[in-house]
Parts: sequence; structure tokens; C-alpha cells
Amino acid sequence: MMNPAHAANGCDSIASIPITWNIDYENDIQTIFNTRCSNCHVKSGGSPEAGLDLDPGSSWDSLVNAPSLEQLGRLLVLPGQPLDSVMFEKINCETPNAGMRMPRDRTPLPLSEQALIYD
Repeated sequence: MMNPAHAANGCDSIASIPITWNIDYENDIQTIFNTRCSNCHVKSGGSPEAGLDLDPGSSWDSLVNAPSLEQLGRLLVLPGQPLDSVMFEKINCETPNAGMRMPRDRTPLPLSEQALIYD
């Protein structure tokens, strides 16, 4: 599998953000999706962009070990390997290997939120 760190450009450094060890998916990660991603990646409002449903109760199954439609042979989220995960690349890099940085046409996620998703 390709390491996206070599293909993507303009990736943010989260090295200065302390590691968060005890992450609660619903409270920490789903909250980010609800705030930053809910305008496009929701099923409740119709058809989610890129087929990616980030609604509560659906996001985990839509992301973890799910194949990327843009980058064949890669997973959206590969547990324990955020640098090999398409999703982290899409939120962390100005120019991902494929597609656009997310959230599209809006301010990138703050480093603290990127770091939570990484952790």
C-alpha cells in the first residue's frame, strides 16, 4: 500500500498537539463530523456526497476498513495507521493524493481536531 505522505502535498503538522489517549468516538470524533461535515456527508437529508454517510450511528461503518472510491486499493480509515488512511489525508493535506481537501471550500479543520482524528 502506498504511503500517502509521499503523494499528498501541503500537509499540516500536528506534532505540537499532545496525544489524546482516551478518545470517545461519539463525543470526540462524531462531534467533529456533526459540526464540520454534516452539510454534505449526511444521509438523512438525501444522498450523501461521495456516498459517505457521516451521520451519527453510521459514520463508523462508513469509514473504518471501508474502501475509498477515489483511491482504489486504499481504505478510508485503516485502524492504527492514520497516515495510510484516505480520510486523514483529505482533512490534513492541502492537496490530497486524489480529490479535494475536506471540508470542501471551507476553512480546514483546526489542528486540534485533526489531531483527535489522527489519534
